[in-house]
Amino acid sequence: MDKLREMQQRFNELVKQLRACQAEEAPDAAKVANIETELRALASSIETERAILRSQEGFDGTERSGNAGGEGDAGGSGSEEELRAATLAYMRTGDPGELRDLSSGKTTGGDTGGYLIPQSWERSILEKTREQFAMRQIATVEYSGSDMNIPVEDDIGAAGWIDENAAYPGSDMTFANKTMAAWKVGRILKVSEELLQDNQYNLEQHITEAFAYTIGFAEETAFFSGNGTKKPRGFLLDAEVGVTTAAATGFVFNEILGLFGSLKSQYDVNARWIINKATLVALMKLQNGDGSYLFHPSTLPGDLGHILGRPVVISSFMPDIAASATPIAYGDFKRYRIHDRAGFSIQRLNERYADTGQVGFKGYRRVDGKLLTPEAVKTLKIKAAASGGGG
Repeated sequence: MDKLREMQQRFNELVKQLRACQAEEAPDAAKVANIETELRALASSIETERAILRSQEGFDGTERSGNAGGEGDAGGSGSEEELRAATLAYMRTGDPGELRDLSSGKTTGGDTGGYLIPQSWERSILEKTREQFAMRQIATVEYSGSDMNIPVEDDIGAAGWIDENAAYPGSDMTFANKTMAAWKVGRILKVSEELLQDNQYNLEQHITEAFAYTIGFAEETAFFSGNGTKKPRGFLLDAEVGVTTAAATGFVFNEILGLFGSLKSQYDVNARWIINKATLVALMKLQNGDGSYLFHPSTLPGDLGHILGRPVVISSFMPDIAASATPIAYGDFKRYRIHDRAGFSIQRLNERYADTGQVGFKGYRRVDGKLLTPEAVKTLKIKAAASGGGG
């Protein structure tokens, strides 16, 4: 917490320096550029530290029951610890005997092979993923063992005033169903035979970090901009455009106000802004007519800052400011649903890379994502560039 507080204080100091430079009659362009570069780097560091602190306070993903042979995280009987140790031994040696016994012979099924890793290990991978990527922090994450049909309100009906002894107005809610499926995301991780034989080498940590980052990166790309074909559908495809800018090169103060005002008030309570670091710096420069800045850095640990009273989330998966792009989104991202399915499976590939002295580990999980209520997230769209014409 002290480290985060120090970074936040430095961030606030840099904001003051930047604004002081900009207020000068002849601003030093090089000094302004240096401050902006440090601000971008510091904003990223703050977001990372916040994620680490959140993970240390406790993983808040949806718990599940019934992993392959696991019996929760309880110590004493050693069932979960034994399964985790047997899984790691299988990965080091390729001998599935003890693992098969502990997991009652359960694999992921079908022609994919592999074993569901213990629940506690899967949680470690999810925690690492959540530390590094925004959507699992701000969206609604659920787990189930099958596809889900989710009823989404199309019309909640209406109430009316009633005279004494008069009939109540009839008005039914109507729903549309949205299906959350399970798309496979995974990779093969190669490890040298020498490292597998070295008991001092932390194989579990290496596998956890490698799968958490690379699979998390693929997930996050889809959660933002995936087309929904054999992958989740990104919120940028379904969010409603709240404002289109007048210029093809950027935005102005009043257009950000317009984006804020375009979101229905029932979504404001959970709403936040999501932008990348370059857009943050552009927003930090915006002033209204009396010189007040739009962005207000926070003095609270773990809080980057606010725009119009709502928190800001930084993500490199948001588009840059460019013609026809949507660099800013504002809304209730709890309306984006992430559906995790069937656990995380890892299979050791004993022979495939034997000629190069390596062993492969094929790991995957199945996941879907969808913005269930498009009106809950609004975007700012940069105007399209004017087409050239001849005279």
